[in-house]
Amino acid sequence: MLEFLDTVRNTCAKNKIKLCLTPTNQLYADAADECLGYFDQESRVLAVAVTHPDWLTTLAHEYAHLQQYLENSKLTGLNCEADAERRALTYITTYNLESAETYIPKANGYLFSLLLKTPTIPLPLHLMPTIVSNPAKQITEEIKVFMHKGDVLNE
Repeated sequence: MLEFLDTVRNTCAKNKIKLCLTPTNQLYADAADECLGYFDQESRVLAVAVTHPDWLTTLAHEYAHLQQYLENSKLTGLNCEADAERRALTYITTYNLESAETYIPKANGYLFSLLLKTPTIPLPLHLMPTIVSNPAKQITEEIKVFMHKGDVLNE
């Protein structure tokens, strides 16, 4: 964990990015968007709520967005988020921040919520695919049934 934090700190310092590890359970990327963390390229801030249990994996995800920015990535929307999740998984496994088996369902749940435009309705983690990829290609019948029951998915 300390090695990953040093990597993030060094990358931020080298690139004049303000790192804010805030002792709170949630942050606001703007006045309306409650979140666990964010990377804002315009203000050059990487921020994470460090009292939340998932703060390290959130940091890995936001650090992935920082890396995308530094590489001048042209990805947008769901493709950008799926790429960030794949990168975060690499950091998580490389630095042993959490098991891949624990992280992947949460990452896919996040991606599915973006795809289905249901960020406030948690999807059951046991229904999530076991690899991180574009969720549009991974919607199973079980996920469709779950979403229809909640009147979320309207085909």
